[in-house]
Amino acid sequence: MEIQGKNGTIYVVRHGETTDNVDKKFRRASTQLTDKGIKQAEDVGEQLKNIDIPQIISSPLDRAMHTSDIILSKQEKPITKEPSTPTNLINLADSNVPFHC
Repeated sequence: MEIQGKNGTIYVVRHGETTDNVDKKFRRASTQLTDKGIKQAEDVGEQLKNIDIPQIISSPLDRAMHTSDIILSKQEKPITKEPSTPTNLINLADSNVPFHC
């Protein structure tokens, strides 16, 4: 999801497919990306590889950090772990509410 505002652009990306997604289980903190989830992250990384992203914020959960690491593998940028990210950004990504930055 791309959100454009007068101060820049925010890209909101949810983690790739996990084993819990496939097994239709409640999301556990320990769930890992599947091969498909890894490929999804690689595809997003390819789409974003030529965009200068000054800051990356990720949930500290393994699935989110793994997704972020894969996406940013070609950019060599540090990732800021933000514990409140899952609720805030998932709600934003799943809503149709305009967001201004």
